[in-house]
Amino acid sequence: MTFSSKFYKIIGFILLILLTVFLFWHFNNKPTLPPVNTDSIKTKIDSTKTQRDTLIKDIDNSKETIKEIEKSYEKDSIVITKQSTDSDIVFFREYLSTNFK
Repeated sequence: MTFSSKFYKIIGFILLILLTVFLFWHFNNKPTLPPVNTDSIKTKIDSTKTQRDTLIKDIDNSKETIKEIEKSYEKDSIVITKQSTDSDIVFFREYLSTNFK
């Protein structure tokens, strides 16, 4: 073995040791995260679920109310469109006489 081959082997060995030490230090030296307060997160989730449920109930109630209003409108619309013109004239004459004296 010549001097240069021994020199390159020693340099390679030193670099291998330095790389091993660096990698060991790098992967074992990860920053630690602060602990997370899961109770407050669970409380917020529960609160959000409660609000969601309340909104769903309100939406359902509103849908039912809209259906009832539509039924009532259809009934009134049918009654109005099937009336004779004479009854319309009587209605408007009474309306004008009571509201615009």
